[in-house]
Amino acid sequence: GLSVTRGAITLTAVNFGYDEEKRVLHDINLQIQAGEMVAVVGPTGSGKSTLLSLVARFYDPDTGVVTIDGLDLRSVRKQSLRERIGMVLQDTVLLSSTVRENIAYGNLKAKAEEIQTAAKRAQASAFIEKLPQGLDARVGERGIQLSVGQRQRIGLARAFLKNAPILLMDEPTSSLDPETERRALEGIRENRVNM
Repeated sequence: GLSVTRGAITLTAVNFGYDEEKRVLHDINLQIQAGEMVAVVGPTGSGKSTLLSLVARFYDPDTGVVTIDGLDLRSVRKQSLRERIGMVLQDTVLLSSTVRENIAYGNLKAKAEEIQTAAKRAQASAFIEKLPQGLDARVGERGIQLSVGQRQRIGLARAFLKNAPILLMDEPTSSLDPETERRALEGIRENRVNM
């Protein structure tokens, strides 16, 4: 298993392509210190999501090495790695259950107040309170249609609740208005400080 003591991520001479003829990442060298927040920016198709996929080990690099705390991820069980990573994707996948259960998916042992705190930090409380049954409203089954931004906020709350040492985000606030995005980013910073 992976014992993340610090959470420092290093990519050394990483090359990757989804097929042999088209490389997405070319000779990437990157060091992210424990506790550091790093944003990778670039146009669509430049490899930002691919980079996160390598850290979460959905793929292994064609050449080069990805490490966490100096340990080559290829020597780590994927389940062990992913238990220590919180992920928020641009399009959050929700379970066909309640809002509460969707947030708690990040930590199945979470107490009610922890779920509420995570929802608040993710700027999800306001819209959840307007749902007919609040946190107990069912997602999908009874026609509750959540917007992309609402799903993103549930995804953020889920990641906050998981409280993993490493948080990977792929455009997690792309569908939020600027003020909600600013507050959600503050929630991300606050969550990292309180770990």
